Amino acid sequence: MLYRCQPYTIGRYEEAVTGTLSCNGPALLASTLAWAARNGQPFPPAVLTLTERGLPLDNDVLLGFWQRRSWNQRLLELHYDLSNGLPLARALRRRLARFLPEFFLQGVERAEKDGRLAEVLPVFAQRLNVAAELRRQYRMELLAPVLVLWLICGVASGMQIFIIPKMLKIFNELLEGTSSHHFVILETLFAWMPTILGEVVLLLILLWFCRPLARLLGRLLGEILVWAPGFRRQLVRKALLEFAAGMAAYLSAGEDLLTAARFSCRSCPQWWLRWKLRRWVRKMEQGVDWQDAWRQMRLPLPLFNLIVANAAARNNLIEGFDTAAEWLYHDFLHAQNRNLLWTALAAVAVNGTLVFLIGWCFFGMLATIVQYLAR
Repeated sequence: MLYRCQPYTIGRYEEAVTGTLSCNGPALLASTLAWAARNGQPFPPAVLTLTERGLPLDNDVLLGFWQRRSWNQRLLELHYDLSNGLPLARALRRRLARFLPEFFLQGVERAEKDGRLAEVLPVFAQRLNVAAELRRQYRMELLAPVLVLWLICGVASGMQIFIIPKMLKIFNELLEGTSSHHFVILETLFAWMPTILGEVVLLLILLWFCRPLARLLGRLLGEILVWAPGFRRQLVRKALLEFAAGMAAYLSAGEDLLTAARFSCRSCPQWWLRWKLRRWVRKMEQGVDWQDAWRQMRLPLPLFNLIVANAAARNNLIEGFDTAAEWLYHDFLHAQNRNLLWTALAAVAVNGTLVFLIGWCFFGMLATIVQYLAR
């Protein structure tokens, strides 16, 4: 069973596809659309219940997500498009492509073309649960170093503006013409800190203005960092989780293995994984047994391959890909908690070093003043 949270209540669309719902917005949207399709309800009013107009204010699970103005605004835009007759797949891709994985968008397009939304949407909504949540966690992990930089800049700026100048002024007035290594350290900090802070602030401002290109830059950066030891683990797990969720969804929708592999390959945003999947699909099209072709892909996670092979031996690939997605999700969270801990420790270490250095210089200068007055 995939990771889920407690049951939800929202408007009159209370029944989720599986009886429970994730605590992220895209999964809630997909479950509500699936409920509407299965029960023959129109999509526009279903989407409207997900906006701030239809959200109960005592809903502690989802209120934090819905307070984001951008998400609420996109839902209202989606409601507008659907009300004006735009197809569901086109409206989702137009308004929510940033929040929804590609395998879900492709699945909705194919189901809408075949007239199978009521049958296909529930299985895709179920797999979107864990994929969308991992995307949200991944963005949080990327945001953590930026917040740490802002914190360090704030502490350093406060020292640069309010503390170091006053200490230098006091020392110059009391001990004019003398010097000490504490005074030299403070002067060095006072001279170099504005340059360092300016460079960091310019970097953060550049990142802020590059937000419209965040998707393209993120993909390019991901293709580079996937070969870096410190980033490879999380990027590989994120890519394989979306692939496993997509395979499970396509197979559950009634597609054969080769068709599911083709769609998963087409929906894969990571170039390194798409290249491997293309080889897998090509070999199956040439008549090679899919398990032999799978082994030749040499995916970087042995346990992932073992889970899929075990499911194939039991003739239950859907359960195998679901289990693999769940394992990848929890393994990703475990590594994320460790990375966030190290990020927090780095912030404490840097800020603590700055505070300790300033305090050490301050008390050293006080000792120099006392010695001077004693003479």
